[in-house]
Amino acid sequence: IKYVKTYLLEHELKSVIFVTDPPHARRIDIIANTILDYEGVGLSFIIVGSEVSWWNENFYFLNKKALLFTGLELIKIPYNYIAYGILEKYGVLESAKGMLGDSVRLCKKFILDSIARIWDK
Repeated sequence: IKYVKTYLLEHELKSVIFVTDPPHARRIDIIANTILDYEGVGLSFIIVGSEVSWWNENFYFLNKKALLFTGLELIKIPYNYIAYGILEKYGVLESAKGMLGDSVRLCKKFILDSIARIWDK
């Protein structure tokens, strides 16, 4: 999303359509609006959710793949906000990546293991 913003600005374009799996949509919106401030530099975007057989926004929790996907998004959204909205902004992202990466990996493992244990019962 960051590179798309750079590309749009360099080529004097004003809008983009992001096509993604539905659970990614919220993260794209947060990154584009909150972290990268697309609107503040005159850019607009539309997010279109692709059609995937395993996704149902009302009953995603009944599908193991969808549940795992949304569980991981719960880690990725705050990670992106902290990493790119705060640490990168103040120039300390590279020095913090090792620590952040380890924490994120542990959180992902916890979520994946927890969902698998519950699902397999």
